[in-house]
Amino acid sequence: MRTRLGLASLALAAAGCGGAEGDPLLPPGRALTATGSVSPAVHLFGDPVVARLQVIVDRGQFDPGRLDARATFDPYERVGDVRVSRRDFGRYSRLTYEFALRCLEAECVRPPASSGEEPATGGRRTFRFEPAQILYADPARGTPSLLRFAHWPPLESLSRINTAALEGSQFPFRASTSPLPAVTYRVPPALLAVMLLLAGFVLLVPGARLAGGRWRRRRPAPVEPTAPEVPPLERVLMLVEASEERGEIDRRAALEELAAELRRAGSEELGAHASEAAWSRTSPTPEAMRAVVQHVRSEVGASV
Repeated sequence: MRTRLGLASLALAAAGCGGAEGDPLLPPGRALTATGSVSPAVHLFGDPVVARLQVIVDRGQFDPGRLDARATFDPYERVGDVRVSRRDFGRYSRLTYEFALRCLEAECVRPPASSGEEPATGGRRTFRFEPAQILYADPARGTPSLLRFAHWPPLESLSRINTAALEGSQFPFRASTSPLPAVTYRVPPALLAVMLLLAGFVLLVPGARLAGGRWRRRRPAPVEPTAPEVPPLERVLMLVEASEERGEIDRRAALEELAAELRRAGSEELGAHASEAAWSRTSPTPEAMRAVVQHVRSEVGASV
């Protein structure tokens, strides 16, 4: 039984929210509905109250952006602006207007003497607000037109004291509002921010200098990079390559120096080959010198 009741409640809730897509949210033949509610329905003196007006409209008949709601809640006063929210369901829209209310007057718990209403026992009073008006700003008309009235449920206010015991006496509660004075500063905020930044910078300087000195003392001495040592044979080969574009005497002298270095290294055969190229009958050409260098590198394995 409980399961069936729960399923029935869920079905009713889904129907109230519009059900599946395409299901109507309005009764047949109606393009707009409006429902008012008050929360809480019973409140103590001075407590805030929210009056909520819910309007469901068919967008095919009315533009939700042109709807407006007007309501009065005497002797309650509105606090702040009206909060308006909107939610669309298919071709329908639901507009919710929320009015924040409060009452700090004696009439909230005790009717005025001129009204002829007898004071209720225990400081309880029931209010029935005037119906809210749903207006529509029709572009074809100069003034908004009234579409519907929305009725509010009764609202009960309870006193925090027994007003029957205060017959003929002054109402004990008082409320007054006064604007707060303009904000003043001993020091302008912008100037104070600049002064704080400067003070922070001054405090950071000694610490930065101390940290920099300690870092310099701990830093190892820089090591000067040294060029890798070139083997003697490689130096001579580089000399032969550099003398390719020089005169005949320089080319022969470079090749002879290469022959002597090869003999010192124990390469008699290569030394003889270089000496033969140095003292050939014809002047050694750059091509012949390059051939000698490549032959020596391939045989000895010297790096470039």
